[in-house]
Amino acid sequence: MFFNFPFAHFRFETKSSLHGPYLTTVNNVVGHWQLLKNSDISLEEGIADYKPADREKIILRLNAQ
Repeated sequence: MFFNFPFAHFRFETKSSLHGPYLTTVNNVVGHWQLLKNSDISLEEGIADYKPADREKIILRLNAQ
């Protein structure tokens, strides 16, 4: 699945799995993407379930495979 937000510079793709969608591509870079809050805390929920707090920043980190 492909998404394009109002921010022209940010694009991402997801794929479905038995555990819900997972992030596969960010700005045309394919890889294993980790979602973090507060720069070093992994999200405990999946991307379909996590609701950021007001002004919370989520970091998308590409992990080497």
